[in-house]
Amino acid sequence: MPRSEALNLDYIDEESIIDGKPFVATLLYGPNRPALLLEQIDSLLTSIDCTNAGISLGFSSRDHAEQARDAWNMPEIIVITSHKGCNNDGRRVPYLVSEISFDMGRNLAMLSAKGVSWAKASNTLEVDFSYRESHHGLDLESYSPSASLIAKRQTTQDLSFSILNTNIFAINDMLSPTTTLSFTQKCVACVGTGTVTLAAGNITLISGVESILDSLINPTVSDLASSADISIVFNNFTAEFEFETSIQLTQSFSFHILGEDGIGIPGFSIPGLFTIGPNFNPVIVAMIQLFQPVSFTYGFNFSVPDGSGFQIDMVNLANSQSMGFDSTAFTALPFTLLNFTPGVNVSIAFRPVIALGVNVLDIDLDPVTVFADIPKYVVGLVPLANVDDNCLPLAVNGTGNGEHVRLSSDFVLDLGVGAMAQITDTIAFMPSIPLLTTTLFPMSTCIGPFGAGTANTTIATAPSTNMTKI
Repeated sequence: MPRSEALNLDYIDEESIIDGKPFVATLLYGPNRPALLLEQIDSLLTSIDCTNAGISLGFSSRDHAEQARDAWNMPEIIVITSHKGCNNDGRRVPYLVSEISFDMGRNLAMLSAKGVSWAKASNTLEVDFSYRESHHGLDLESYSPSASLIAKRQTTQDLSFSILNTNIFAINDMLSPTTTLSFTQKCVACVGTGTVTLAAGNITLISGVESILDSLINPTVSDLASSADISIVFNNFTAEFEFETSIQLTQSFSFHILGEDGIGIPGFSIPGLFTIGPNFNPVIVAMIQLFQPVSFTYGFNFSVPDGSGFQIDMVNLANSQSMGFDSTAFTALPFTLLNFTPGVNVSIAFRPVIALGVNVLDIDLDPVTVFADIPKYVVGLVPLANVDDNCLPLAVNGTGNGEHVRLSSDFVLDLGVGAMAQITDTIAFMPSIPLLTTTLFPMSTCIGPFGAGTANTTIATAPSTNMTKI
């Protein structure tokens, strides 16, 4: 019998399994008229035929046809089909039925019906998704922003990358016979592994959303949804970055590790209703300010705790949260000077960026972007003349050659979320909403003295530890 209460319609990906549970997206559909899900009466039917004139249903017995005739005696109903000939296989489509007639001699019901959008057939629409148990549902369509619809949905996206002995940025300009601007940034070893998963979420559209669609221009998530929460989770996420830099100018740059467009995190699509397709774009961003020509190597490695990620509130960004990143374990690799005219400030970060793209009711909404500098590594080298081994000015008749370097370093954990955010090569990228900003382990030390013929000098810039700030 057609019902006015909400229907729970499951879509299941049986091949995407975590902890023995499949990925399930449930459409919670609140109809604006009594609604009938034909899947629920499949056992009573011998045929379902859709034509331009409407839908014909063949019942397995006269008793079943009579029960339907008595129960369906109402002005209008919504019929939801998922049957061959009525819509594409594996999709549910609502029809508005304005008239029903019965041929009891042939146990047939003829429905005068026309297809309508989900928005026009509903009071409320909500999608809830996670890895959980479900015993009945249609196959869930996969979606990836980098590959459109894909045949099979992966459980997670592999984040592995390896860049060895490769220049990721280089400039060499001759300004005059005596002046050259040059800058080379090499990945001696930039490697990483891990996975990222669209773990769970819920999007609830505002009641009566259909009535406002025509009045909106470039709608946002908050225009159409009363709530929209999505969880992105990382596991086994570790990386190491060892850089070599030679510089004779001040320069900022960015390098997209997995290409300019990044890679898609496996999402899903319920056609005509909801499509969710996150994109992952890890970037190396740096700013290097030169005082004197210098060459050096430096770097860091890190390991993010399993289960770390973001809980993103797409309606109210200020309610978004990060999870687990503040317990990231990291190690600073030694800073090695390759010549001895140092005078440079270096700021470099590994910045995973996630753009969370959502399509609602076939409308592409502006993505919400989250990023994490894990970490931003800041090093300054200032040459000092006529100072002692503590970098203090030499007293009159003091001893020592006085050629030293003051080194300062720090690590910063910076996470944020914003709408319409842009990836920038400026290290001081400011999100719309900061999620976590922590300054870690500032260090300042005096290095030297340096003299003629001094060999390369290696400086330990920070102990191995984790990012938790007491």
